[in-house]
Amino acid sequence: MAAAMDTDSDWISETILGSGGFGIVELWRNTHTGDKIAIKKCKSGDAQLTERQKERWVHEVNKMNQLKHQNIVATRPLPDELKNVEGPLPVLCMEYCSKGDLRLVLTKSENWCGLAEPDAMQIFGDVASAISYLHCQKITHRDLKPENVVLQERNNKVIYKLIDLGYAKELGHDSIHASAVGTLHYVAPEILWAEKYTCSVDYWSLGILFYEVITGSRPFLPNETSPIEWRRHVSRKSNDDICVQYEDGSVVYKQDIQDSTDISPCIRNALKDWFRTVLQWDPKKRGRQCQKNGTEIVVVFSMLAQILSKKVIHVFCVPHYRIYHYEISSDTTLEQLRCLIEQDTQISISSQELLDPDGDLLEDDGIIKLSDLRGRLLTLSKKESVLSEIPDPEVPYLVRKIIEAPRMTMTKYELQRCYSAAIFFVKREAQLFRSYILALCAKIDLINSKFDTISSKKDNMASGFNLLQEEFHSMCELIQNDGTNVLDTLKNEIQNLTQKLQFLSETVHALKAKCDKVLHVRNILTKLGDIEWTTEYRELLEKAQGIVENSKILSEKIKHQPVRMAKFIFELLKCRKNLMNNEQLINIKSEIDHVSTAQAAKDLSMQEKYIESAVALVGVYREQISNLRKKWENYKQVASFPKNLESMDVECNVDDNRELESSVRSLNEEDGLTSDNVIYDNLVIRYLMIDVISETYEKFKQIMNLNP
Repeated sequence: MAAAMDTDSDWISETILGSGGFGIVELWRNTHTGDKIAIKKCKSGDAQLTERQKERWVHEVNKMNQLKHQNIVATRPLPDELKNVEGPLPVLCMEYCSKGDLRLVLTKSENWCGLAEPDAMQIFGDVASAISYLHCQKITHRDLKPENVVLQERNNKVIYKLIDLGYAKELGHDSIHASAVGTLHYVAPEILWAEKYTCSVDYWSLGILFYEVITGSRPFLPNETSPIEWRRHVSRKSNDDICVQYEDGSVVYKQDIQDSTDISPCIRNALKDWFRTVLQWDPKKRGRQCQKNGTEIVVVFSMLAQILSKKVIHVFCVPHYRIYHYEISSDTTLEQLRCLIEQDTQISISSQELLDPDGDLLEDDGIIKLSDLRGRLLTLSKKESVLSEIPDPEVPYLVRKIIEAPRMTMTKYELQRCYSAAIFFVKREAQLFRSYILALCAKIDLINSKFDTISSKKDNMASGFNLLQEEFHSMCELIQNDGTNVLDTLKNEIQNLTQKLQFLSETVHALKAKCDKVLHVRNILTKLGDIEWTTEYRELLEKAQGIVENSKILSEKIKHQPVRMAKFIFELLKCRKNLMNNEQLINIKSEIDHVSTAQAAKDLSMQEKYIESAVALVGVYREQISNLRKKWENYKQVASFPKNLESMDVECNVDDNRELESSVRSLNEEDGLTSDNVIYDNLVIRYLMIDVISETYEKFKQIMNLNP
């Protein structure tokens, strides 16, 4: 409940954010400005504190006020109106991080299998930067855990910050024994057993925390509540072991990151080496590597920096229905990436159709723009087809375990491990199907762009031909209504041009019909985007999360059966099958495959050439109409023209005319439109020559008119 400081203050205490051994953190809000701050103070002044505790409290406040780092919660001056909040001991006024802490993020059911790679890498970078800064200040945190990592939002970006340095202490030559102040599963073993320690205790905590971030589970016996048993088993691990778990009642030591993680293989392999370094049981070896000269140096932050700097491109391969991951550098070319893809997928470079996240075709063989493509998903299709057959799903081991034996009894911990694998499974299937639909949409966009080009040229052809007809009819009316004998003089030329226009009209209508048939496919393909294909997966994920949430309240003392989750998995697999066999989706895919064949592409290209030739002929005929009109005007102007010139006429050779008529008529036939014989190219050249002859004749007449 909100409580005002006093009647003259705009600040009210809204809630308690956290409480520790003898400290409490309150949220205060300014009712006038809306500003919020967090104030940490002693629960009961200094009455119950020892002198040692008072010294540590003052030390923390002073030290926090000195620290300046973007990933450590910032301190603020205490508002004047709140000066009376302070008692004998100083209070710590800090920025309020409104997005909660990392524990709230990790406990969300969708994150039981770990966070997505981009989010995990952001956490690694922010938290490691803060710890590195503290160590440079000769400070160790000692209590690094998800509850002490808070989220702050700045410019629509989440920043992770460390809090609660209440037990942090300066490291000097007189390092003292420590009490077990942190959580069992996060603090280093030497702290738990009151041994001497150094800042390497934070390396251990970083390893535990980061492992949980990418897998959803701590690496070392996360369900073990006995410190004695925990130490007995974990202390036996080898230097290469990074995970110790109970499986079927036995303790199992592993040297790899557990499955069901979103981390790409190249990052995962590098992280394995890093985890081996920071999770050494011996604190003297922890976080260090031996150099060639025999000296050992701390490599925790340098190794992690190299991992975080890795540039990874993700490629969804449509024919294989899976995602591949490739580490690249600033010098990697598109050709090199295609070679790597060919090695993994057996899809030749010449058959690859690689699209960027925006659906644009990648064709430039220059340097890849890493700023645009790093961490993003590219789409790979075969030029000739989409998806030849529906692949079987890759079911995680723990998911197979519960569907094969749904009535098997298991502990709450074992049950929840299976549930986290199930969450990972449904999220991955949803991602794959969504990527598949997006890939089909991108493929359709590419096809439609070609259709749009042809459609535009077809419209230009039709409109150009209509204008041609109007100009021809207009010229004929002028000549017919002239009242002179010019019509008889130009009769043959007009009849010849009329025949040409008739042939062209038939050709234009045939091309339009052919185009309309092809463009009908576009209407079929466009229907893909009219359906919300991912609704089923979204609902399934919500259902799985509900099962996970219910498991949180199960008893630790009895065993349970995964029947409910097993039924859900069967429902998921049935949904997957129904979606992949959806009749409409299959029809759309079939149409895509059909228009993506080499022959279809060739036919489409030929049809485009036919249209371009028809458009060119329209231009030629318009020029002939213009010349004919000029000839008519000249005949009207020349009162007496030499008889030997009146008989001159520019005509096509009879044989040429017959060839022309035969060639143009052939375009009306289906075979003519789809054959390899691009007859229109010859027609354009022939009629351009007619135009040249006509122009020569006009110039000759003009010269004759100059004679007296």
